[in-house]
Amino acid sequence: MPLSTQAALDVLGDSRTQAVLVFLVCYIYICVCGRFRASALWAGVAVLLLLGIYEPAQGPGGLLASAGNVLLHINWNVLMILAGAMTVAGMFIESKVPVVLADFIVKRLKTVGGAALGVCAMSSFLSAFIDNVTTVLIVAPVALVLAKRMRTSPVPFIIGLAVSSNLQGAATLIGDPPSLILASGLKLNFLDFFFYQGKPGIFWAIQIGAVGSMTALWALFFRKYKAPSSAPEPVAVTSWFPTALLAAMVAALSVASTFSKHVPHADMFLNGAICAGAAAIGLLWHHLRSGNNTLGALLKVDGATVALLAAIFALTFGLEKTGVIDLIASWIGGIVGTNKFLTFTVIVWASVAFSAVIDNIPYTAVMLPTVLEIAGADTNTRVLYAFGLLVGACLGSNISPVGASANIVSVALLRKQGIHVGFWQFVKMGLPFTIAATVPAYIFIWWLWG
Repeated sequence: MPLSTQAALDVLGDSRTQAVLVFLVCYIYICVCGRFRASALWAGVAVLLLLGIYEPAQGPGGLLASAGNVLLHINWNVLMILAGAMTVAGMFIESKVPVVLADFIVKRLKTVGGAALGVCAMSSFLSAFIDNVTTVLIVAPVALVLAKRMRTSPVPFIIGLAVSSNLQGAATLIGDPPSLILASGLKLNFLDFFFYQGKPGIFWAIQIGAVGSMTALWALFFRKYKAPSSAPEPVAVTSWFPTALLAAMVAALSVASTFSKHVPHADMFLNGAICAGAAAIGLLWHHLRSGNNTLGALLKVDGATVALLAAIFALTFGLEKTGVIDLIASWIGGIVGTNKFLTFTVIVWASVAFSAVIDNIPYTAVMLPTVLEIAGADTNTRVLYAFGLLVGACLGSNISPVGASANIVSVALLRKQGIHVGFWQFVKMGLPFTIAATVPAYIFIWWLWG
């Protein structure tokens, strides 16, 4: 056998190479294909199991032991937070309260441009607690009515809505899967997003970014719409209980954050138990109120996202187990050296660039342990790099129509209206929004943690 062929086989037989190849195939698939993403990732996990990447699997017993090891490295607390919050948010949406809030804002703002900005700001607020795609679907009808009554294109209204909903997902523990990944890596609780180690947390960086992005939306896109606004037909709230339940869940997470530091291993179960408990109360209420429709309410939870996140944890564990994360960290460290500001800058803006065209969930899952490895043991540096990663990954997804699921949905909604939005047409609005949001957040994080 020729030496080059033997060398190639040796490389392919290396566990690191195998782990990277499986991950890249899965990554490319979920970036290109919109269907069966969770199934594709779990297929990748199965391949890693059969290859003995997690640990040598000798016979059925060894394979089961290896699978059990993988399950132990999935953050079930994070998955309970995600599933529980989705369940409560789904009932909140069914109650029609978000639509009523949108109507309230539109009625009190004088112009179409002001109403459009107000609706974008409301969607931004809601997305700190509700899935971004769901937020777009809730508020989009209001934006479409505004554009129709103004007899103008709804494109800036709907795109503005999408990018605004993406913005606040990074602000809270329950806002977006990348936030949950960050919480898992740094062992943050709900209140840590607001104040951590005696300093303002990432929530405030996002709010400063929101001020910049909303200013850009108004100055560049909405200011010209000066016609008087009029609200859509009023919608009645079906029940205030889901709103109270959502508020109680957030309050419980806040209270638990205060005491969790005194409870052994609280980061492994407490926040997830609160969200799961709130979901159980909501399902019981839904059953007593609606009878046989309870199963339908449960099925509205985006199980595919929960399964996707679990598979990402499993695949990332494979990269950690084989030392790939350490190699990536060493490679990046060799490029940027020991310059903290340069490293932070590269992390933020490289994340912005990558997240413009690829899904930010697997990107965050792989890069978080990498940047923490680069940071070393210093707490300030770990927080600096991790917060920079989250800001770049979440805000960068606003640049293009394929950067986030909410963007894809917004373009699809416009297509249903007979309007085709091209890639560069979206970028013309998404890019200035992203820059206006990222620059102040970037400066703020460096000022506090640099």
